[in-house]
Amino acid sequence: MEQLRRVLQVTEDSSVHAVLFGERGVGKTSLANVMPQCMPLNICVRVAAESGDGLISLMNKIGKRIVIKERQQAGLLIPKITETQLPLEFPPNSDVDAIVQILSSLPDRCLLIFDEYDRIPPDSSTRKQMAEVIKGLSDASAKATILIVGVANDVSSLIGEHPSLDRCLRQIRMQRMSSEELVEIIDRGLTMLHMTMVSHIKDGIVRASAGFPHFTHLLAKHAANIALNNGEIIIDEDHFVLALESAVEDAHESLRQAYQTAKLATRPTHFRDVLFACALVDEDDAGTFPASALAPILEDILHNPLRIAQFGYHLGKLCELERGPILN
Repeated sequence: MEQLRRVLQVTEDSSVHAVLFGERGVGKTSLANVMPQCMPLNICVRVAAESGDGLISLMNKIGKRIVIKERQQAGLLIPKITETQLPLEFPPNSDVDAIVQILSSLPDRCLLIFDEYDRIPPDSSTRKQMAEVIKGLSDASAKATILIVGVANDVSSLIGEHPSLDRCLRQIRMQRMSSEELVEIIDRGLTMLHMTMVSHIKDGIVRASAGFPHFTHLLAKHAANIALNNGEIIIDEDHFVLALESAVEDAHESLRQAYQTAKLATRPTHFRDVLFACALVDEDDAGTFPASALAPILEDILHNPLRIAQFGYHLGKLCELERGPILN
């Protein structure tokens, strides 16, 4: 995977660190979770940030989990891997310089992953201090590499504006998955279950997922469960329709609330129809589309041709905070 390759490249340069960012649901945490198992490093640790974390608590989370893996090759035998616990402790009064010094003492190349970093409040001093730690490790050419992972449209939303970090911080955007990658997820699951799926149903799941692997897993899982409960091993349209209904029932409450906020009105409007058209429209690689692309879809929904001027107001409002983050 391209993002894994780029993270590995970062760990090979002692003056560089990285930020992995992107939309919610594109697989950032899933990728961060597998890094300790698949990165060829003796030390690779992931922790999840919480809203109440300060710099010291984040560092102590990492410190408690540090394990050194040693690979011992014995002839043609499979390498034996031994693990040695190497806990690091960061005293409550540790300043940035002390933290940099402690992390610089690690004996081997390592990757320290701070996941779900968007939970840290933007105005928290933690973000500024973490940026200073990254700068200090870079200046010291330490073997410890920090990877910040979080939901954001740009890096400054996660770490703030720090011009001094430009040269030592690699920006790695996690894009939505391609159709081919989503199909691979479905095929891998079908193979494990010894099941098959009608081809146009597979296309329907990919289209409904809109590049988000979470929804691919969700829809494919429900469809497979429904088929198996019926004693069938071929997933068809009936299973898919029921899977969609089950997936909607399982939808996160925040998505339900966002939908209700977006279509709320005291009199008949086209908000619901425009939102439905937005869900059906073909997007480009950046997840965007021109307003004109909604016209033919709305015509099919309403059985009446519409000009952009007739639904432009609704589309504009759906992009404003008043209508919530549904289009994000």
